[in-house]
Amino acid sequence: MMPLTTADHCVALIDIGNTRMKIGWVNPATGAREPTALALEHKHINHLIAWFGEQNVRPGTAVGVNVAGGSKAQAIEKLLQDSFNASVHWLRSQPQAAGVLNRYTDTAQLGADRWIAMIGLSQIHPDATTPLLLASFGTATTLDTLCPADVITSTAAASASQADCVCCGEASRTSCQHSANTNKPLMPCSKILKCKKALMLFGQSC
Repeated sequence: MMPLTTADHCVALIDIGNTRMKIGWVNPATGAREPTALALEHKHINHLIAWFGEQNVRPGTAVGVNVAGGSKAQAIEKLLQDSFNASVHWLRSQPQAAGVLNRYTDTAQLGADRWIAMIGLSQIHPDATTPLLLASFGTATTLDTLCPADVITSTAAASASQADCVCCGEASRTSCQHSANTNKPLMPCSKILKCKKALMLFGQSC
């Protein structure tokens, strides 16, 4: 990590989830990043002010994604505006960006956090010749695939408390809506990567 001068201006990076928010920062002039991202429960949002001070940075602006509703976004907008005079630019799912195609019929149904993560994945592996799988384990478990042509082709989503997977022939608390099309999420269990039938759904779509 490159050294920072006192109170260097940075861009705050915000990911507001259903349970917690995750915060990082980047110095656009040097590329320097936070040593460790901060995760906070929503009720502890005021801890951000001290955290930026400990990092010796001051956000001049912020970029974020939000899947937790307007009130959570407004709270952090107010905090950053009042404390640092910094505004927030919220990113949203789009039909296409940075060479990645969103193949949801209603592109807004793909959470902004997952959309940005898929764009990041395409930048990390620009020359991939096989489909890439991005798994996220938070309040919900989500699986997204990115094909070599930079096309998101299928998704899987499950409650974190989901126990079984009907793809494996086991009983499930909810009916499995597995489908190769992107508007009907899979309901996989924690053994999804060992479930051949479920993996076939991703492979056949690419």
